[in-house]
Amino acid sequence: MHFFIVHRNALGHQFIDSCQTGHRVGLAVVRKAASGLSARAPRDGQLSGFTLQVGSSVKPGDRLGRIDNIASFKLSGNVDEFYLSRVQTGLQASLEAGARPPSAARCGCAGAPPAASRY
Repeated sequence: MHFFIVHRNALGHQFIDSCQTGHRVGLAVVRKAASGLSARAPRDGQLSGFTLQVGSSVKPGDRLGRIDNIASFKLSGNVDEFYLSRVQTGLQASLEAGARPPSAARCGCAGAPPAASRY
């Protein structure tokens, strides 16, 4: 009787080891499939313009959204004709955002509008 219990325990351990191996193999398959479902951005930034809907199918190379570089932004605005002759590349400026409390940032002119070169 004692031998039978030892033999049964050995079979139980083999069964448990077999189940653990099966689970590890299954988990590896799931991880590989899940890695194929993730999308990786080509650079760091903030995702905007994300228009993907639930249930949509996408292929590699499809555009999913836009990645904004949060270290720098491009701003454009209108300049009154009176000040147009003063606008030049490298001109320093400050920007005040309408947040509460207002926040300010230093910025510069990277390029003058084409109309500015006429004056």
